[in-house]
This record gives sequence, structure tokens and C-alpha cells, in this order.
Amino acid sequence: MAITTTISPQPILQFFDSNNAELSGGKLFCYLAGTTTKQNTFTDATGATPNTNPVILNSRGEANVWLTPNIAYKFVLAPSTDNDPPTNPIWTVDNIQGGATFSPLNPPTLETASFNAAAGGNYQCKTSIGAITATLPASPNQWDVIQIQDTDGSAATNNITINLNGKTYLGSSSNPVINVNGGMMKLQYNGSQWTPTI
Repeated sequence: MAITTTISPQPILQFFDSNNAELSGGKLFCYLAGTTTKQNTFTDATGATPNTNPVILNSRGEANVWLTPNIAYKFVLAPSTDNDPPTNPIWTVDNIQGGATFSPLNPPTLETASFNAAAGGNYQCKTSIGAITATLPASPNQWDVIQIQDTDGSAATNNITINLNGKTYLGSSSNPVINVNGGMMKLQYNGSQWTPTI
């Protein structure tokens, strides 16, 4: 009898500084999307114990961050020395969906040249061969998810360009670029634009 399985989501979040080093003691501020109103995240799936806000990352830049279903968050990542509210953030990402329904990822496929990405695609890009462009679908469905990753650590030299194909990413029509060795982007279409997801 065949058993249906799905790939595990990222069980523990890990964050890095601007030099791609583990963000030991870093701070993850969690707000309601589009605001500076703090919103709880949780230490496990039960939702019984809220994280501190900001969430303080461990020595490996890791934290358990569980979200409330159907709530959109804004994450602001800051170094350990920053204030509350942060004045020197590393990055800000808005409209992260908590518990939204999305298409599952397919088993990984290896890409050695530019390609057209499809919903559920889990693309491992071999950047040691050369730069790669991943073209997103022209007509994505709401909650479609696509993951694109540098599989052999050469994206700093041979970038992976994400061609938005007429859509936007976090309100911008500029094509995002993976330019960090081993970098990854996991994107979700929220019905109007592409956003990062976990």
C-alpha cells in the first residue's frame, strides 16, 4: 500500500546577519502586518506559551516561532544591540501569513539553467555552472508556494534572479535576486503579490 507523505516545513527558524553569519542573540520583532503593534508568536504548536517580543535568538541564530492562524505579521530582524523599537534593523518583511492554506512543495528538482517555475516547485539551482533566472507563473493562484535555493553555494558569483513575470514582490516590481551562497527564497502568492513565507 502506497503511503502519501509531505515534506516537513522548516521546524526551527534560523537567521543570519548582513555578513551571512549566525545572528547570535539577535532580536526578531513581531508585529501585526502594516503596523508597529506587537503580535504574539508562540514557542510551540499548542500556542500556550507566547515568545518574548522581541524573540531573542539562541547562539546559532535560531528560535521556535509559531504563528496564529489567519493573522498576517510583520517581522523586523535586528542585531542583539538594537533597541525596542528597533532603530537599526537588518531587514523588515511585511504580510507574513500565519497558518494560511497553501500548495505543498513537490520533491526537489535540480536546475542547471534558467527555467519556468510552477506552483509547488522546489527548485535546487546548481549555480556553479552559471547564473540562473527562475521565471514565476504569469497567472498564479492565491496561496501558491514556490521555493528556490542555491544548492551548491555559488550564488554570490552566479546570482539567481527571480523573474516576477508581471507581478510584484512586497510591493515592488523589481526582480528579487539570490546573491548569497546557499541562499534560499520561499515565496507565496497572496492573491495580489508575491511575499516571503516560512
